[in-house]
Amino acid sequence: MLFSDPSLGRVHSARGAGHVPPSDIHELIHPNLTLALLTVCSVLVVGVAATLGPPAGVGAVAAIGIGLLVLRRPAYGAFALVAFAPALSGVVRGLPVPGFRLSELMIAGFSAIILVAARTTPRWGAFDWVALSYVIVNGVLVWANLVRHGDPFTADNWGTLFGPLQFFLLYRAVMTALPAPEQRRQALRLLLFTSVAVSALTLMQQYNLGVRPLLELLTGTDIYSSTTRGVPRATGPFPHWHNLGGYLLVILLIGFALLLDQKQRVMRRRTLLLVLVPALAALIQTASFAPLFGLIAGSLVIGISMGKGQRVLAWLGAAALVGALLFGPLLQDRVEQQYEKSSVAEEQSLVPQTLQFRYDVWRNQFLPVIEDNLVTGYGPNLPPNLYFDYAESLYITFLLRGGLPLLLVYLALMGTLLLRARRVAKSDETERRVAGRVVFASVLLLLVIDVIATYFLDSGPAPLLWAMAGLLSYDQVKRGRRPRLVA
Repeated sequence: MLFSDPSLGRVHSARGAGHVPPSDIHELIHPNLTLALLTVCSVLVVGVAATLGPPAGVGAVAAIGIGLLVLRRPAYGAFALVAFAPALSGVVRGLPVPGFRLSELMIAGFSAIILVAARTTPRWGAFDWVALSYVIVNGVLVWANLVRHGDPFTADNWGTLFGPLQFFLLYRAVMTALPAPEQRRQALRLLLFTSVAVSALTLMQQYNLGVRPLLELLTGTDIYSSTTRGVPRATGPFPHWHNLGGYLLVILLIGFALLLDQKQRVMRRRTLLLVLVPALAALIQTASFAPLFGLIAGSLVIGISMGKGQRVLAWLGAAALVGALLFGPLLQDRVEQQYEKSSVAEEQSLVPQTLQFRYDVWRNQFLPVIEDNLVTGYGPNLPPNLYFDYAESLYITFLLRGGLPLLLVYLALMGTLLLRARRVAKSDETERRVAGRVVFASVLLLLVIDVIATYFLDSGPAPLLWAMAGLLSYDQVKRGRRPRLVA
């Protein structure tokens, strides 16, 4: 939704030449809509800020300024969404705006400006329609279950209700505002550079370099401090090590795909290694084996798809050797912890205690609730009197939240995304090809890892995956034409 008819031709020529399409405000948006957006948004923001004091007023002025910039240069808003929304998604709700997450405000604000003001829109494919169905099914079932149980609509419940919608908006905004190869190249570059800050904060947290109080303030949790008596598991700027692990897993897969692609122009190899080495070191600090094994499997999927399986095995072997030498004690302690006798698991076996504990919780606590609410689910809030408040599985979570309908639409969503990514992985454009390979590998991994995790819903990996899906891109068509369904 970015260009009028004359500019639409320049989109295709820009794709071929690798140049960024023109971004003059009069070519990008409806002139009358410009004034309407400015007026409504400014009045609302300033009006709310006036009731909250001087700091809110300063924030309102900054928000209006940023909104004006995104309105004039929609690609800048999309760059910010790709680079910063995933990295900032772990910031606690209420900081700095009461009741909201910073990433939610960014996604909602930037996406609204991009999608409402633009004049052309990417074509709708099977994935788009299934994604919209996922948004609707989740919203209807969550709302109905909240009403059925008489549960209050808390900030977290509103987040569960509209979470899929914000990710869908993120996906469509990125795809809409970045139609040219150079723009997607720049988005990947910014994303990788932003991950350096995440990796640095993680390593500083693990080695106690003065950021732990800051991270507790930003994430609203002291979970890292509570685990230092056992194996210290870094969380970085996220509320849990699983969030950090999922985020870094996708980042490393992006870097790995770029390393293998000789034609990529996103980043020089030397610079790319300076991004990926701290990311790998930070991932190891989570002491979480799911993303570590996922990285190995995902790298193999990408390498084999490119016909470079032997080179990938050699690289993985070298990385495993260096990692064992540098971080062997941490990983060994984590392995030993997995097989210690524990009071949380009902039976001790050859299965690691975290898996055994999950199985016990599912069998005794959650499956009975699911059996009684298989069609509609129980809702976003768990039943009372549970001895463990976390489902520790995406599939269990969906069955609890919306029953079989929500689980089935999720599987359809992942299936259509997998098919689109597989097709895009064969693209002639390097940036789309890399994004396709990464999304394809990530979806395969999530389908397995989310048996014991919730990466698809977690801050960090969730917005990153949807942003990468937006970089797969589709042809732009003029707004007002009936979208043609494409595979």
